[in-house]
Amino acid sequence: MVDAIKGFRVQLEAGAELRNLQTADSCRLISLIERNLDHLMRWHPWVPVLRDPENWESYIRDNLERYARGEGIACGIWLEAQLVGVAECQDVNLESRSTELGYWLAEEHTGKGLATQACDALLRYAFNSLKLNRVVIRCPVGHERSARLAERLGFTREGRLRANRWLNDVAVDDYIYGLLADEWTSDSELMRLG
Repeated sequence: MVDAIKGFRVQLEAGAELRNLQTADSCRLISLIERNLDHLMRWHPWVPVLRDPENWESYIRDNLERYARGEGIACGIWLEAQLVGVAECQDVNLESRSTELGYWLAEEHTGKGLATQACDALLRYAFNSLKLNRVVIRCPVGHERSARLAERLGFTREGRLRANRWLNDVAVDDYIYGLLADEWTSDSELMRLG
């Protein structure tokens, strides 16, 4: 059964960890989203769609299957056994050796370095385990925390995607950031900068 795939677990700093999401986590995810609805809806168009437990269970099952095939990963960010966010390698393309990094945190846990640590762990997975060549981050113009995270991890702002997402009935531009395998450093200094 796909729910038995647990294989990815990384200890982060200060009692935090990153690990594969399981379908049993769907209720925790929904509760976390509901408590952070205003915060998340500001930047994430998927929030209204994934508020149903069945949608989250399907999302998690699909991601566990992708992980088993080496085609992606979706992880919960846990702090002292409490789910506080999600980080994932989305749309892994083994042919082009690329993926997109996505992440979000509960509002009260932003600014503490958790997203930086989680993304650094997923970069290690993408470049070292999957042997990918390119990782991208897309973030809405105006989402300064997300832009700073990408830059802190060594990503280069490559351009602006006009009207790339629809947020709160408005077309919003995204910045696209890219990081190539030969540009990436696994220097643990990044972990302390978070």
